[in-house]
Formats: sequence, structure tokens, C-alpha cells
Amino acid sequence: MRAATYVRESTRAQEEGFSPDAQRQALEQYAAQQSVEIVARYSDFESGTKETREGFQQMLEAAQAHEFDAILCFHTSRFARDAEVARRAKRQLRNLGVKVIALNLPNLDPESPEGHLLEGISEVLDEHYSRQLGWWTRAGLREKFRQGKFVGVPPLGYRRVPKKIIDDDGVERPHPQADRLVPSEVAPIIREAYRKYATGQFSTTDLCIWMAEQGLRSTYGGGPLAASGVRKILGNRAYLGYIKHKTEGERPGDVEPLIDEALFEEVQARLRERRTGSGTSAPKSFRAYALTGLLRCAACGTKWYGYTDSGGRSYYRCYGPGSRGCTGEIKFRRTDNLEGQIEEMVIRNLSLDAATKAAVVDALRGRQPDFEKERRRLERQLEREADLYRLGDIERDDYLQRRDSIKAQLAALPPVPLPLRQQQVLDTLDGIADLWPEMAPVARKALCRSLLKEIVVQDGVITAIQPRPEAMAVVVSLLTPPTSHPHRDPAGAPARRRRRTPASTGRCCRRRRGRGEPASRPAARTAER
Repeated sequence: MRAATYVRESTRAQEEGFSPDAQRQALEQYAAQQSVEIVARYSDFESGTKETREGFQQMLEAAQAHEFDAILCFHTSRFARDAEVARRAKRQLRNLGVKVIALNLPNLDPESPEGHLLEGISEVLDEHYSRQLGWWTRAGLREKFRQGKFVGVPPLGYRRVPKKIIDDDGVERPHPQADRLVPSEVAPIIREAYRKYATGQFSTTDLCIWMAEQGLRSTYGGGPLAASGVRKILGNRAYLGYIKHKTEGERPGDVEPLIDEALFEEVQARLRERRTGSGTSAPKSFRAYALTGLLRCAACGTKWYGYTDSGGRSYYRCYGPGSRGCTGEIKFRRTDNLEGQIEEMVIRNLSLDAATKAAVVDALRGRQPDFEKERRRLERQLEREADLYRLGDIERDDYLQRRDSIKAQLAALPPVPLPLRQQQVLDTLDGIADLWPEMAPVARKALCRSLLKEIVVQDGVITAIQPRPEAMAVVVSLLTPPTSHPHRDPAGAPARRRRRTPASTGRCCRRRRGRGEPASRPAARTAER
């Protein structure tokens, strides 16, 4: 019998004895004892109440392709902690002839009356445990808040005092300031960010770049901070020593302040000025960068992201370790430079068959930003602010500021796009190279993401392109240096199309001097699921 193993780790998995290594070892041992061949392995590291788990969904898709005859999991709770999710998935698998075997109930026959009852009880108990654990956790967090402790992940600039310390005699004792938030080694960067912004000479985008150069990374994911993350830092009252709970409100807590009230209020005034447009900077319109998320630095492996400076000039920039380790000589390029390289290397050489055209249309349709959804959200927010003003909950000046800020955001949204018409888009794709210069950044981004998986940049020059597997036949291997006017000659006539060549069978195309050749796939960083 061929089988797949499924391993899932939850927050309390280590305490419950459900660590990934323990699960894998038990599953391998069971397979060896039962002469079962393990042909696939899947894993997830999130809550079992979610049906959208990546590994879980991949396993169900593989089952539909009949790649195995059974699924082995360490415990029924590892398969799912929601009774409905478990029943629906097991029904789907059994209709395909795939068994689900949990080592805590290895001999269960779900077709028998007793087995059906026992399986149902087990699923309900697994869900009950999850709900009960959630209730206990929420109650514990409320009590922690009432004791003045900070609830959640410490903000950047803080660290949590450990619960225990080892004294001079080598004896472990409770720490007298356990769970208190105290400044960490990056606290000076946070203080300086507040001071810089209070001067009015730095925008949140400027602070993003400065913080990245200082080596500051986000608490979530470890990547560079975005402008929205900087705004959250600048408005976080935890830096004044306050703690907050979503149902209990806000109060002074056991947190050592990083800044004083005067500096905090000055920064809030600057933020309000920029939101309402009454200060030195008007609200910025919606911006999209065609290659954001696709570009990767060849020197340090970090992603390049788009940003626009205070003068309205747009760039792609490496937000890597900066002075702490990135060896790249050129760490930023104008957006039109890199997008021009992609235009010359890929867009002008596109060769689309009918099936690929249809796939690109679907990708473009699926990747259109939902501006209408954002518009409706802002309109509802505008109505709520008006209701609060009518009820007397906010003052007139505050209402007018909020109203003007929301209206500015509404005005900055692009007009509602017309629905994509299949035949129109198919006709347009034949002349996509001629349309590229006039395409909006949002449309360029959708097209690039439907074709490309990764673009490697070295010293401001694109050196390798990795197509998406489904677009492998689309990306042509002829890569040529970009020109200043890729689509028109000096006289203004349309440029002559280059002869199209068959697509490379390699996973990645590397740029050569004047010509492209298939090359090995660049080193890729894979994230553990």
C-alpha cells in the first residue's frame, strides 16, 4: 500500500508531545511495521481549524490524482481540529478510495456503526479541546492585562524580561521583573525615528529606507519595514508605557517608556498634517510597481521593492542588510530602467499560443486590484464618521479632518476598471509589446506576475529570469541589452520585431552579452512549510 504522511504542528504541539520530529518518527515506524510504502510527505505549521492549510490542500489535490492509497497521521487532532472540516475531507478522500489512518485509532473501521460513532466522538473532542484551549488562553490574556503586563509580541525596540534567572550559585530562580518590557538594543533607532519625523523633514518612506540601512527588520517575517509599518510604530502608545487589550481598553502598564509625551504628540500632529494635506506633503495617490516582489538581489538574496521619493521619482531598491553585509555596488535603480530591461528581454519577445493567451487572461482577471472593494470600505467609513459627529461623539474639527482625509483617499483611487472582455484581451495580447509603454503600472504588474516567478538583479542589471512553470513556453530565451527607445526608431516608426526563437527548456534564462542562453536555475531560498 502506498501512503502519504501528514504532520501538523500547533502552538502547544511541543507540550502535547506532538512535535514534528516525534510525529515523523512514529509514522515512519508504523509504516515499516505494516509494510507500507511512504510516497509523499506533507506538513503544516498552523491551526488545525483552518481548511485552507497549504500542505493540507496539496495533499487533497494529490489524492484526487490517485498518487497514494492512504494518509497516515499521528493523531486524529493532527488531521483537523474542526469536526466539519475533518468530516468533509474524509468523505472526499474515501470517495476517492483513500484511507485516513490515525495512529491513536489505527484499527478503526469507519464503515462499521461502532467505528463511525467512535470517529465522530474523536472529531468532536478534538474540536472541543481547541475551543476550550482558546477560551483558557483568552482568559489568561485578560488576567495578564489586568496585572499590567503587555499582551502579545513586544513592539520593535522592546524585549521581554525572562521569567527565570540563574543566580551566582547556579540556582534557577524567578526573575523579580518577569514579563516586563524593557528597551532592547534597537531602542535607540526607534527614538531617533521619532525625532527625525518630528522635524517634518522625513516622510515615512524616508524612515523606511533609513531603518533598513540601520539593519532594522520587522518582527513578523524578518523583512524590511514598509511605510505602513513605520506609521504603526509612530502611532504606537506602547512607547509611552501603555498597554492595550481589544476588549479591556488601554491603561498604563509595566512597560518602560521609550519616549516622552511631548515628542509623541508632536509626531501625531505631523501624521495628521500629512493625512489631511494641511502640512508639507499632500496625500499620495495609489502607486503600483510592476516588478515589486519579483526582483531579488544577486548579492544578498533580499527582495527589491519599489518606492517613490518626495520629488515623485520612483525607484526599485534592495532592502538588504546594507552596510551589514550586502556586497552589491548598486542597491537601487529607477523603475523605468529595470522595467525597460524586462520590456526588451521578455515583453518584446513574447510568443503566445491560444492556450497561453487564455491562461494570461485568467491571471489578469484574478490579479486585478479590488479598487471597488476599497472604495466601498472608505465610503462606509465616511458614513460612520458622519454618524459619530451627529451623535456628538467627536468634535467638529476632528470630524472635518477625518472627512477630508477619507475624501483624499477616495480621490486617490483609480477609476473603476471596466470588466475584462475575453476576445478584446486576446486581441490585445497579440500587440502587447506595442501597448507596454502605455500600460498602467497595475496592468504591468499583473502581466509580469502571470509570466515570471523571479528576476535576479546584480548591480542594477537583470542577470537571470525564472519563468513560472505554466508560462515556461512563453518566455523566450533571446535576451538582449535594453535600448533607450525599445519600440520606435529615431524617425518615430514602429520598431521591427525581432525574430522569435523557441523558448528555453531551462528553468531560468541568464543574460549574455547580446544574446541569451539557457542556464541553470539560480539559487533559490525555500521556506519551510
